[in-house]
Amino acid sequence: MGCASGSISALPRNSSDAGASSLTDHVDTAATPAVDGSVGGPATSDVSAPVTQTPGMDASACATTTPPAVFALSSGAEVPSSGPYVVLTGTLPPNINGSAIAAVEVGGSSRGVRLDTARGVWSYLLAASSSGDLTITARSASGSMAGPLRAHVTLPPMSAAPGRDLVPGQHTVGSWMFSWFTGDTTWRCTSAWQPPAGFNTWDGSAGWARDQLLDQIDAHLDAVGLQLDTPIGTGQEGYRFGNVVHVVEAARGLLEEGVSPPRLFPFIDTAIIADHWLKAQGATLDLSTPAGRAYFYGHIQAYYQGANAALGSAFGAAGTARWMGGRPAVAFWHSVTMNGVDDAAVLDLRARFMADFGADPYFIAHPNNWRTFAAIDEITQMVGPATHYMTAGRDGSGAPTIQHVLSAARRRRELRCRMGERASAARDGPPHLDRYVERDRRGLRNVRRVSGDVRCDRSRSVQLVREPPRRLLGPGQPSLH
Repeated sequence: MGCASGSISALPRNSSDAGASSLTDHVDTAATPAVDGSVGGPATSDVSAPVTQTPGMDASACATTTPPAVFALSSGAEVPSSGPYVVLTGTLPPNINGSAIAAVEVGGSSRGVRLDTARGVWSYLLAASSSGDLTITARSASGSMAGPLRAHVTLPPMSAAPGRDLVPGQHTVGSWMFSWFTGDTTWRCTSAWQPPAGFNTWDGSAGWARDQLLDQIDAHLDAVGLQLDTPIGTGQEGYRFGNVVHVVEAARGLLEEGVSPPRLFPFIDTAIIADHWLKAQGATLDLSTPAGRAYFYGHIQAYYQGANAALGSAFGAAGTARWMGGRPAVAFWHSVTMNGVDDAAVLDLRARFMADFGADPYFIAHPNNWRTFAAIDEITQMVGPATHYMTAGRDGSGAPTIQHVLSAARRRRELRCRMGERASAARDGPPHLDRYVERDRRGLRNVRRVSGDVRCDRSRSVQLVREPPRRLLGPGQPSLH
């Protein structure tokens, strides 16, 4: 049986007058543990302390010998793995040639490495693409090096992170993400919201996308549709497709580090796609024609070709929003800007996808006018009216989907909150989206329940969340904390 330590505190109670109308501040003090951890001796009266008992042995009795303060590999030179992740641990010396240790590098990089120089230990967690040797070195602030150490990693033949398919009855929160950013600083003159580091940092790169995904993790988003209206990375608007791919690349980077970002899928912007066709062809996009169907499907095809290349076989299932059974999601905005939209057109899209990717796609669509087609799997309101929330569709199992939107008045109040005020009100919204958390740049602060009618007083900005952040892959995967 292992060692344990702790204390149990009892509430004060009246030990002399059970019939008194109020409790007397008379409690027993804790007995002092003996050297072996047992508790003995008579209790004494003390009006200032509750009853405290310390069970078991003192935790220090379980302490093992402190490992030598040297640069060493504790996890062993042979590291078999059951999946794509490699975990290494080791010890550190207090310094290298009198200079404090600044970094430990595995395979020439400090990515995935965590240091605790005060305790003299280091750890490493990162996905590997193949079996082989890893070299580990330590570097001091002055540039002095220790090592190298070597570990041989053996991965299974098919090493992939597990999928995270969405299933009926699972509470899921999704959102749409536009990645139309190029570092254009003129946005500061038109945007009501300003990034803390300025719009020049919002450049659409994978680094920028990584920060967005981390914020989405903090907001507990389960799935995010990436707005897509351009199927190629060239031309005047080609950067938009490139930025979408950057988001997927950033998701892979997080997955490699054992961090679970929202599942990603394409949000096909039908209005802009139809406008592109109109400008190029001088006619309305018609999905009853072979040319119209091929053009429209080309956007879905381009996304999944780019996403599959970015995620690779190791993270394709883990990084993609899929309905149960591995059905990749595809979302559509309204169909009113196109002609010839019917079940036959939807079934044609499905057949093309299955021929290209070998999977049955899961189609999510706006009610107008996709709701009339049985071939659409899920209907959900993507741009809602000025109400707090509404039911406007169903998922693939028939369960209702709920769209949460804010009234214009609440949006104005929330904007004021984001610019330096704090929300404080009584809860009246849906039970699963009813908390705000104060944020201080990257740090999470006090979580509180609030209402749909937000009242503000001065403090930090707020962001809607459900629970404390979860950034782990799930059961069986190595923890980062």
